[in-house]
Amino acid sequence: MRPKNVGGTKWLIDYEGWFSTRKVALDTARKHSPSVPYDIEFELNIYTRNVDDGTQIVEQILPFFNPDYTPTINPVSEIGFLKDTPIILNTVDMNIEHEGNFDAVRYVTWRLTFTMKAYYYGPVSTPKIIRKIDTNIYNDPSIRAGYVVRINVDEGNNGTFKIDDLVYQGENYQTATAYGYVTQWNANNAKLVIAGTQGQFSTNNTIKATSSNASYNIASFDATPLKLVNIHIEPKPSDAQPGDDFGYDSTITEWPDTE
Repeated sequence: MRPKNVGGTKWLIDYEGWFSTRKVALDTARKHSPSVPYDIEFELNIYTRNVDDGTQIVEQILPFFNPDYTPTINPVSEIGFLKDTPIILNTVDMNIEHEGNFDAVRYVTWRLTFTMKAYYYGPVSTPKIIRKIDTNIYNDPSIRAGYVVRINVDEGNNGTFKIDDLVYQGENYQTATAYGYVTQWNANNAKLVIAGTQGQFSTNNTIKATSSNASYNIASFDATPLKLVNIHIEPKPSDAQPGDDFGYDSTITEWPDTE
């Protein structure tokens, strides 16, 4: 019971209650993007005339918490998704207070504390529409076998490599430890590019051609990244909007046209 003085007269209120927030703390144990998890501690204070009134009120609350009550809410209406939000009942306390002696007016206080496992969300933004996609696929410069291998050979060796000529590493083609096909040859800078390689080429070995009889010592490898494939995609029509029925225009460019 909670007494009030109104116009010099003391009135007795059957019951009264209100919520108050006690603490808001970041919950680092929970991680959820794009929201930020917080524990919100709050309490419900109930004032009644007698113990029975307060007990009847509390009895209508406690069955919902075991030890939590989890309503499903729509936290951000612009996004339009549902979120389960547990509310945990921590403590239930009762206190009886008197004004003056034990025969004087008294009131009974119930105090229920809760923790809400809540999330805070930032502002809702409208993302830009992706109108173009460019994807590039590169070789792994750390390997010496694969689709394309670029070789620096020692100058002053013999012969000229021909495009599409089969080249190999070893004494002869039948016992070769690696082979591939010539795609580029520049005698001025002694650089040989081969594709469709099998096996692994290595320095200080000789690479030979089957048709031109060119023979060069492998000095080193070009380890700079090489763009093997470019994939370009645009919507069709180009001004398509989300939800429209539209297709795509795709263009795939392969090495050496990617250079």
